[in-house]
Amino acid sequence: MSAMDHPVDLTGPQATWPAAGLRLWREATDHVLGLPDSWHPPPLQGDRGLREVLGVILDENPDDVLVTSGVRAGASVMARTARSFSHEQPSFTGTVAVLRSCRREVNLQSWAELLDLRRHGGRTGSAGVIWLTDPWRNPDGATLTLDDWSRVAAVAQTHQVVVNEVYRWFGKAASRPAHVWMTGSLSKLAGSGAGLGWIRGTGMDGLARRQHARPSLFWQRCWAYFLAHGGLELLIDHTVLPTAEASRAFLDELVRVAGTEYCPDAVAGSPFLLLPVPHATTNEFVSRLATEGYRVGPGDDFLARSPSVRVCFVGVSDADARRAARTIGTRLLADASFKAESHRAEGRTGGGARH
Repeated sequence: MSAMDHPVDLTGPQATWPAAGLRLWREATDHVLGLPDSWHPPPLQGDRGLREVLGVILDENPDDVLVTSGVRAGASVMARTARSFSHEQPSFTGTVAVLRSCRREVNLQSWAELLDLRRHGGRTGSAGVIWLTDPWRNPDGATLTLDDWSRVAAVAQTHQVVVNEVYRWFGKAASRPAHVWMTGSLSKLAGSGAGLGWIRGTGMDGLARRQHARPSLFWQRCWAYFLAHGGLELLIDHTVLPTAEASRAFLDELVRVAGTEYCPDAVAGSPFLLLPVPHATTNEFVSRLATEGYRVGPGDDFLARSPSVRVCFVGVSDADARRAARTIGTRLLADASFKAESHRAEGRTGGGARH
């Protein structure tokens, strides 16, 4: 069967639910429908029962948890706390769009720039907010090292550092340093319509007063029941474990076909990779793969600094991951050979003298 007969979507499709998860969700809604006050307005900081469940999952004091509708909803709340944001690059652009819609200055910078202590000396927390992602930054899978976390803790003494932990389920989640806010959601496990997220850290009672919309009390209680009765584990088994296996299969095959040259910093198990395409424009490479039955994301969509494509392994089988890696690796090598041959031909015709 050819890839065109069986196209492979490496753009990060919507997460699906296992049958057991759907049955548990129906049980949760039936339970919450029996609570007479479930249609009342929710508390500003979120349903206490849900915050207690999240506190156990996140290893956080429930009093330091603010319930939101998701990461972007949380970003809109935090945008009201400072004059400007310094946001990581590359990154998911959804949060950048939200921050800019609030008419706040948004500076796009690398982790090295954001965590350069010399640049932050003498400033106060009111100067701005710094936004990072850990673990598995989207799109390149970068994860903060222990040294990075030391710098995060130091910068957080004078700035409000926010760490997006939306991919915590796919890797080793870090403990929250003092003064740092962490934000996340269930969207990567339950789909974009999950409609449940959080911000955690000190000062959540004040932040809650800036949140103009929040999930209904009914919705929050459904999620509390679902999570308290093993729903999180069902979603992790269904989505996270197969994603990690597909990631390892893809990277193993890509290295076998093309060597480590194209992904020297890639880590097996990452939900996604950002692959450089030095011998073609991003759109050319994306289009070529599409004609062969493989959908990938342009690096431009993730604020990548150079031509690249992003591949995501959610919903991808091991076999499809290996097949995609063979095609992409072969295409990379073919482009490199074509480029080298073009240079040799240019030299033979005297083109190399144009310097």
